[in-house]
Amino acid sequence: MVRQQICRFLFLTAFCIYPNCDALALQRHQQSVALYENKLSTDSPKAEAGKSGDVLFVEDLRPSAIIGNQFPLNTTENYAKSVSSALLTTRLTNHFVQFGNVRKLSVLGVEDYHQCRQKRRRRPYAFVTFEEKESATLAIRDHEECKATSSRDGGTANQALFRRISYSSVPDTWRRKPVKPQDKIGDLSASIIDGFQSGTLKADIVLQVNKSHLHRVMDYVNKGLSMAHVATVTGYVEKTCSRTTSLIFIKIDSEKASVSSFVEESLAQDPFIYKGLNKVYAIDDSSMCLSEQEVCLEACGLLRELQLQNGSAPISVKVQTFPPQIQSQIVETMEHHQRQEDPSNRFEMAPSKHSHLLSVVRIDRIEGESMFLWSLKPTWDANIEDIQSSSLLGDTDVVSRAYFKLKEAIERSQSTVKKFQTMHHELKGSDEKSMVAIDCGAAPGGWTKYLALDFGCTTTYSVDPGRLDPTVEKLEGVVHVPLKALEAIEDFSKQGNICADIWVSDMCLHDMNGQIDIFKQAIEAGVVRRSALFCLTLKCTTGFSKGSYDKQVELASQNLEGIASDITTLHLFSNRKGERTIVGLVGN
Repeated sequence: MVRQQICRFLFLTAFCIYPNCDALALQRHQQSVALYENKLSTDSPKAEAGKSGDVLFVEDLRPSAIIGNQFPLNTTENYAKSVSSALLTTRLTNHFVQFGNVRKLSVLGVEDYHQCRQKRRRRPYAFVTFEEKESATLAIRDHEECKATSSRDGGTANQALFRRISYSSVPDTWRRKPVKPQDKIGDLSASIIDGFQSGTLKADIVLQVNKSHLHRVMDYVNKGLSMAHVATVTGYVEKTCSRTTSLIFIKIDSEKASVSSFVEESLAQDPFIYKGLNKVYAIDDSSMCLSEQEVCLEACGLLRELQLQNGSAPISVKVQTFPPQIQSQIVETMEHHQRQEDPSNRFEMAPSKHSHLLSVVRIDRIEGESMFLWSLKPTWDANIEDIQSSSLLGDTDVVSRAYFKLKEAIERSQSTVKKFQTMHHELKGSDEKSMVAIDCGAAPGGWTKYLALDFGCTTTYSVDPGRLDPTVEKLEGVVHVPLKALEAIEDFSKQGNICADIWVSDMCLHDMNGQIDIFKQAIEAGVVRRSALFCLTLKCTTGFSKGSYDKQVELASQNLEGIASDITTLHLFSNRKGERTIVGLVGN
């Protein structure tokens, strides 16, 4: 109460100090504002905001020219802000009405001006819209005349209020509210919602994936999974309410597998997909709701039916949702709803040791308009909570993450690898166990370790001026060659007794095509034998989009025509965004 009285006193004091801001001016301003709002609400042509030439942009406003240092030291900062904005609006209105009817005036940036440090301050600015274009022309002409007769630090009234003025288009804040980036997700998910509502789109599972891995996961589900022939990607939403998360919708062929078998035998046991997969939701594409409350009511009704069927058997439910922010609301609503029911029909909400799992996925068309897909399944039929990632890494004692890159490339190119092994057996005969590999850009030794221990190479030449990890350098059959790739090729060629069965390279080069050029030089020098297996990482150094990277790799791969066959291009889960891995065989 005391603060309100002080603010009222200071406000009246400010108007007493400044004659130009008297009560009559304030009344005139209030009448003008009412007139502007009335005009904007009419259907007349002048109610259309922002005709070309009648809007002015007023820059470099001077709050200090009005307020100065007149406030007491104990004046609150918020009060200073409100008075500054009000006085600036009043003074500007009084100045511009002399040139014609002002339809609207907005002062912006006053709050930022008070919050920022003095060196980083940007002075407030304003937009002024006149009823007639001629009024705007007169205002600019008057300002130019004042500039010619005013000093830099003072002068006539408008020079004290602002420094620059120019024609402008209508500011966005006067138009329809701009669409926020997250609101645009509706453009991408509308077709998904329409598909479910019309019945043309079917799905049993929703995969929550990292946005950077969206296309990798989709390609892998369709081609790389052990049960890929029973699962089909039916749709996806790239942009969701989470900036880093995407959704993939999958339909399972019920004649070949169930949802639980697909999850337990394929997703949960796959050694690679866990890198891009965050969570799995089992859904019923016929269970669609338009609100969280509707989901809760239908789920509670289904639970009552299950309880009647199970008799005295207890029912405990875990709720998992996307986005996770709606989980607490759904749990609270269901608990509130069950309190209104017969106590004998109650169920328990349990985060662990639960008998049933309620999965809810929200798809947003636009802000405030969404569709909810959900399902309630026994836990034994929807064991999809934990994707076993840590236990699937295999050898965790590795010197670099590059180890997993070569491991994934080899295991995902089994048709090419088996063909190589067959030709290697025919070529070497009794000496088939002898296998020589060259690893370019080897340090610290992730790929070398895989070749020596997992792939069974008897000799591995690790080419890199950098040092190898001591644990790798001590491995049997590992030979460190502290040279650059071209120098090593020349050295091997001179020796004449080194011819690789396997050539791998994870070098980071300034020019992506250099990776293939070095490989071709090794073939021409006789350092790599015909029918050899090769694996190259192509690292794009330009571009930002998936399409750009794929196009660059496609063009670079054309340089292998005539010298390689059985080429497979992969975007591994272990690859970065701009990396692609090529696996193939030397020779046609």
